[in-house]
Amino acid sequence: MSPSVVIHRAQDIESALVLVNFFQFHGLDARLDNAGHASIDWAIVPALGGIAVRLPRDQLEEAKDLLRTAVEEARANPNFAEPARLRPVWQKRLLAWSMLGFYTGILPVLIALLLAPLTNLLLPDLIPDLRPPPPEAYYETYGLDHIRTPSHGDELRTWGWVVLGFVAFLILLERVTRPTAQVEATGEHE
Repeated sequence: MSPSVVIHRAQDIESALVLVNFFQFHGLDARLDNAGHASIDWAIVPALGGIAVRLPRDQLEEAKDLLRTAVEEARANPNFAEPARLRPVWQKRLLAWSMLGFYTGILPVLIALLLAPLTNLLLPDLIPDLRPPPPEAYYETYGLDHIRTPSHGDELRTWGWVVLGFVAFLILLERVTRPTAQVEATGEHE
């Protein structure tokens, strides 16, 4: 096999596999670099320069011709005539900054600080009092029967609220990061 040449650097494994499968379908010996890294830890792929698609040097011209032909056929096909709608730049930046905020832990802390004042609006019976009882409650004194210590049911209720909040947060995050709907040929949204 002749020395290989990197013809494309993909940022995700899916697009790299599509290109490699296209070349292999047409009889070329395309291979992937860093595919193992992408399948284990996708976050380091940009640091590695992406996922490289390699071809033998003697198949490079044939690959260029195949790609030119495929692009021309796609332009001529009315089903592919409409360009793909990409996310606006502000959405890409928002997603990038939110990912950085989650990695560093800053964003969850900010969300907690913003939601903390809303706990006063909840009914007091929904969230148990998690403060420890005062020291006098540990002594046998009379008149302190009204002091309520947290029970096992209170802890379960608290964990229930934490899990419910986490699930609601994940649903909201999925909704915010969902790709935009593609516009069909009729111009209506899905």
